[in-house]
Amino acid sequence: MSYKRLPLIQLSGSNYEMGYQHGQQCKDKIKTLSKSLLVLAQKRLPGLTYEKALSLAKKFEPFIEEYAPHLIDEMKGIAEGTGLPLEEIYYLNARTEFSFRPTGCTTFALAKSRTADGAVMLGHNVDTAANMESQLVMLHMTPKKGPCILMFVRAGTIGAIGINSDGLARVGNGLKSQGYRELGVPVAVIHRMILEQKTVKTP
Repeated sequence: MSYKRLPLIQLSGSNYEMGYQHGQQCKDKIKTLSKSLLVLAQKRLPGLTYEKALSLAKKFEPFIEEYAPHLIDEMKGIAEGTGLPLEEIYYLNARTEFSFRPTGCTTFALAKSRTADGAVMLGHNVDTAANMESQLVMLHMTPKKGPCILMFVRAGTIGAIGINSDGLARVGNGLKSQGYRELGVPVAVIHRMILEQKTVKTP
């Protein structure tokens, strides 16, 4: 078995600043991933062109704006850092809604009562196509406010698997709905919002 070290991308500042740094440092990876995801989406949605994909992605904007407006700023930063249209960054972050795979990922957790040293253990693997491995990165985010976040993502994505400096972690497995997915907040945005919290308790 061979092991590869993922690139560690350091981001800090406002959401826009972190987005711009993300876009600048991962420009080639983001552009390559965008093309790969469009091909994947076209298998699920025959006739989907680049222009149609951007038009559909734009429809997610008002939902993101209402739920997490600061993440719109971050995606604007990624867009400007890469030189891509903002709608293309929306598309990357709504990839699950465009081309959800019915299989993938495994997660496990052990409570402290079940470990030798009394520490909680949490694990997650990401099943991904071999041609997309080169677009995977680790983001270490130090925002102006809120907890620091260490996150495993596909380049250009604002939310996925991670843990924050308050000890809150986010992992998960996908479930495919047989019904039609209505427009709404992309799951990548929800994942990121989870990692911005200090506790699982509701206010």
